[in-house]
Amino acid sequence: MPRTKETGRLGDETPALDGKSPAALAVTTRERIVAVAAELFHRQGYSATTMRQIATGVGIKAASLYNHFPSKQELLFRISYDTMVEMHAAVLDAMAGVVEPEERLRAFVGAHTKYCIVERYRARVADELRDLEPDNLREVVAMRDRYEGVLRRILDDMNEATDGAVRDVAVTANAVATMASQVSAWYRDGGRLGPEEIADLYAELAVGAALGSRAQRTRAERTPAALSGKGETGAGSADG
Repeated sequence: MPRTKETGRLGDETPALDGKSPAALAVTTRERIVAVAAELFHRQGYSATTMRQIATGVGIKAASLYNHFPSKQELLFRISYDTMVEMHAAVLDAMAGVVEPEERLRAFVGAHTKYCIVERYRARVADELRDLEPDNLREVVAMRDRYEGVLRRILDDMNEATDGAVRDVAVTANAVATMASQVSAWYRDGGRLGPEEIADLYAELAVGAALGSRAQRTRAERTPAALSGKGETGAGSADG
């Protein structure tokens, strides 16, 4: 895959990093590099971030950084691709042993949402593909398609189990995935709700959104006019 070396500029200053971010929790040098790079890419943009800034944020020399990642483009690719791989593994693990489509959707969205909170900078970077070079972009898009295919199959199964309650699988899949992914845009540590609570709430919202048309039909069937009509039809049949 393409490897475009960027050496950075002398005198580059690294912005202060979030002390509660994944970078602060990373253990290995490689994990710290990925976490710091993701935070910087998100906060100031891929183009504006230099390898020297990343190295400074990690606490290593720039030359050492190149021993782990030969270029900034390679680092962006690994963040984008590996994030999708990890999310795919997380949702499959959450759905293991779950049979009912609605419960699988809850498990999928819950795992997706929680990942996007815990790894919020990586998730945000992986959601922006414009800076990836063509070969790298193709690989990431292929992995993303595989991931989204899991969600679409869940919605297809829900349709079969509910007599077509999901009005449009493709649109619903995009809406649910976008909702869960965007949690990383507003979540803050120390807020009123923690990651687990938010993940559970988003899972319920996703199921409600997916089955919204069924709920509307149920409400319509329970209106006085509908119930009255059913009663008249039933009485007529009984008389006959």
